[in-house]
Amino acid sequence: MNIASFFKASIQTVNKENFKRQHPSPYLYLTIRNGFYHLYTSQEPSFALAEAWLKKINGAEWGLIEPLDNNQFFFMFVGKGDIIKAYVGGFEQLDSILLARCKVLYTVDSNQRASMLTSSQHQALLKYHVEPLSPLTPSELAPFALKKRKKIPIKTIALMVMVTSIGIAGSYAYRGVTKPEPLPPPVDPYLAYRTAVNQSLLAPEILHHALSLGAIGSGLPYGWQFKTVSLQGDTINLTAERTPDGQRTVIMSWLKQYPQLLPYSQVSLESLSMTIPLLQTLQKWHDKIMPIEPSLSSVIDTQVALGWQMTDLTTDNGLVSITSRWTATKETALSELVSFHQMVSQLPVTITQLDITPSGTVGYFNIQIRFALMGQK
Repeated sequence: MNIASFFKASIQTVNKENFKRQHPSPYLYLTIRNGFYHLYTSQEPSFALAEAWLKKINGAEWGLIEPLDNNQFFFMFVGKGDIIKAYVGGFEQLDSILLARCKVLYTVDSNQRASMLTSSQHQALLKYHVEPLSPLTPSELAPFALKKRKKIPIKTIALMVMVTSIGIAGSYAYRGVTKPEPLPPPVDPYLAYRTAVNQSLLAPEILHHALSLGAIGSGLPYGWQFKTVSLQGDTINLTAERTPDGQRTVIMSWLKQYPQLLPYSQVSLESLSMTIPLLQTLQKWHDKIMPIEPSLSSVIDTQVALGWQMTDLTTDNGLVSITSRWTATKETALSELVSFHQMVSQLPVTITQLDITPSGTVGYFNIQIRFALMGQK
């Protein structure tokens, strides 16, 4: 079967006619649903296969695998009752995030192609709720046949050529000003999520270095006062100030006792700073996503139970993902950062703001941390 190519674009970002022109083909099928154009194109007579399956299968979250020839498969994924993605590829091109979201995964069982799923491929699908389906019948496909693109009459073409010839001189004058409308970017529903986790710093690493730098600041020699540990971009910094009776020779001698700190330290006439680069991100979550609840409620409830004050709880909704942020504040000992480390080590949590300053009480600090948890709605 010839499989039509599937394109999807928001009606707010592209004009319908321009969208069709950007994907020229002799045959096409276009429908509008939920604020998006769903366009199918082919060089030969074909069918909008994903639309036919969408009509046949009821369900809000499901996926489908249909074997084709030449070790290829037709994949489609539906979310909230609408098509998220439909494409042809090898088995290794299965989208892992979309696959994990499927409440049901349908496999089309065709006598001619059933053997295309190898034993290892069957094994890979065992952890999902898989249900077999029979192929679509000709009558089920018929309403979704691609239509042949209309040709412009010869007389109209001749008139257009004449008009174009008359205005060609003027067009040269403005050819640098007028630019064709760019192709709309392909719709990847999880692009924002994948980008966010790839770029977000790993919370346990931040907490580990914050605890270490806080302990270092507490042990500074006489004449040098610990001021703060803070998150600055992709580094975590300690700053200390020289008191009126502080000596530079003292802090330099102290640093020599900790040679591992020297590459990260800078001493000026008035201050000491240590800057530790943060290297780890949430990249391990690139190909998986977890429900944001009940983890969010569990973390916040635990922090409240430990005496932390929760403020500024906000939520950013993406196309299919969500990011919840909150700020935890408390005057406490640095050791409490260990419990935070354990609390978020297995979650897609980052830290976007961190400030630790001495509170005036020996061994206690004013700590403020802003967390962000990313997951599925």
